Amino acid sequence: MKIISAELFLLKIPFKMNFAHSKADRFFSDSIILKLTALDDSGFPVTGWGEAVVREYVSGSLGEGDRQSLLKSAFARLLPFRMLELSKEELLDAVRFSEASETELPLLCAVETAVLDLLCRAEKVDIYSLLGLKPVRRQIIYGGTLPILQPQAAEKLLEGYRKMGINNLRIKLGSNFEYNRDVVGLTQKIMGKGFDLKVDANAGWSLADAAENIPMIVAAGIKIIEEPFGREEAGESRISELSPDGLTDGLTFMADESALTAADIRRAAEEKTFGMFNIRLAKNGGLLRALSMAEEAEHLGLRYMAGCHVGETGILSAAGRAAASIMGKPEYTDGSYDLHLLSGNITKEDLSFGPGGAAEIIRDNGLGYEIDEEKLKGYTNERIDV
Repeated sequence: MKIISAELFLLKIPFKMNFAHSKADRFFSDSIILKLTALDDSGFPVTGWGEAVVREYVSGSLGEGDRQSLLKSAFARLLPFRMLELSKEELLDAVRFSEASETELPLLCAVETAVLDLLCRAEKVDIYSLLGLKPVRRQIIYGGTLPILQPQAAEKLLEGYRKMGINNLRIKLGSNFEYNRDVVGLTQKIMGKGFDLKVDANAGWSLADAAENIPMIVAAGIKIIEEPFGREEAGESRISELSPDGLTDGLTFMADESALTAADIRRAAEEKTFGMFNIRLAKNGGLLRALSMAEEAEHLGLRYMAGCHVGETGILSAAGRAAASIMGKPEYTDGSYDLHLLSGNITKEDLSFGPGGAAEIIRDNGLGYEIDEEKLKGYTNERIDV
C-alpha cells in the first residue's frame, strides 16, 4: 500500500451547551480531521480518516508561529512513510513505533486512526480482525460528566442524566470551595446518596485548595479525585505532600494531564502517587498506545478508565469504543457524547450512547464509521494540504 496524499480539515461544530472546567470554557468542537488517500495493492484508491483533539493544557503547545505551518510540519514528521510501498505490518509498525513528542501525541492519534481505517477498508475487515484481537465485552456502559455550570443549568443536566439511567458521573470542580460543596450536594440530592461519583479538578488546585476541598469530598463518600494539580517534575509531587496530613485516606488520585505515556504510569507506581489513570486515545497517541498503557497499568496493579476529550466526533467515539471493548479492566468509560453534546456530526452513523449509557460495539465495519463528506465540508473552518 502506498499513501499518496494527506489533507487536514479544521472543524468548528457548535455544542448544544457550554462545557466549562477549571482550564477552559468550550462552545464548539475544534477537532482536526486527517484524510489519508492510498493506493491498495491493486492500484485502487482507498481513504482512511483520523481525528486529533489538541488541548495545550494537557500535552503542551506545538510551538510558536502560524498554526497552519505548525500543523503541516508536525504531520509531515509523523507521515515519513508517505509514497513508500508498505505492507500492513510495516504500516502498523510505522505508527506503533513513531517517535512522536508529547506535544505531537494528539496528532499521532489522527495519523494512527487514519492508518487503521485505511487498512480495515483495504482488507475489508473490522478493527478486531485487523489487529487479531477479540473484544472482552460487546456492550460498553458510558458514564456522564457534569461541567462547571450555574445551579439551574446543572440541575437540568443532572435530571437528564437521572432520567436516562446513567450510572456514574464525573463532576468538574474549580477552586471555589462554596461552588464545589454546593454542586456535590446538588448532585447527591438529584442522583441519590449512593450514586457513583468522582470529581475532576482539571489541574486547577493549589495545596490550599486541596486541603479545603478534600475533607468535604471524603465526607460525601467520593473516593476518586482526578488530576488536582497538573503535570509536575519527578520528585516534586504535591500529592505526596498531602499524605503526611492524612488527607488522602480512602482516596485514589487519578492522573490525566500527568499520564501522557506508559513511562508516566511507571513513574507513578515508583513514586506511589497516582493509583488510577484516565487513558484517552486523543491524548495518548491513539488506540495502540492506549491499549499498551492499559496493559502497563494492569501489570503494575494500578487502576484505569477509558476516557475521551470533550468535543470528539464520531471518529474517536468509534475508535474509543473499540479500545474500551479490548482493554482488560477499565473501571469506567467516558465518550460517545456525539449528539448529546454536538449540534451535528461528520459521520453517517449516530454513535451516541443510549439509555443507561449503553452502546453496542461495532463489528464487520472497519473502525465503525463512515464519513459524510458534505457534512464535513459544512463544518470545516479551514482546509490544509500536508
